[in-house]
Amino acid sequence: MKTMNKQDNVNNPGHYRQGKIECLDSTDDIMDKLNNLLAVQEKNVYDEYSRGMYNGMELMLCRLERRPPRYLDCGFVYKEANP
Repeated sequence: MKTMNKQDNVNNPGHYRQGKIECLDSTDDIMDKLNNLLAVQEKNVYDEYSRGMYNGMELMLCRLERRPPRYLDCGFVYKEANP
């Protein structure tokens, strides 16, 4: 994580700390992390709650990627909680 002065880029995503902006990861890194989280959640859908969690994560991600959502529907077959 690099540190830059506030004047370097006012619109850069980050947070203020002692008069400086600490930059976050690149957008590509953030999107990769979000896609990995979604893949992990998809492997752990055991009930209505976890399906709703997946669908909510998918909604946020599809909005960021500007694509239609790929929801898990009600016909999804749930996995065993403790295989």
